[in-house]
Amino acid sequence: MTGIPVINVNNNCATGSSALFLARQAVQSGAVDCVLAVGFEFMGPGALKSA
Repeated sequence: MTGIPVINVNNNCATGSSALFLARQAVQSGAVDCVLAVGFEFMGPGALKSA
């Protein structure tokens, strides 16, 4: 709607690093001059459990 490209990435524990990689790639290729990369993780309390 605004003409600003938005990419949604969901890679479980690697979302932040995937966002950073895509941001770097966009700048390095010359497609954009400025990027904003955001990543977050929601985890329950306690140790990880196998399903």
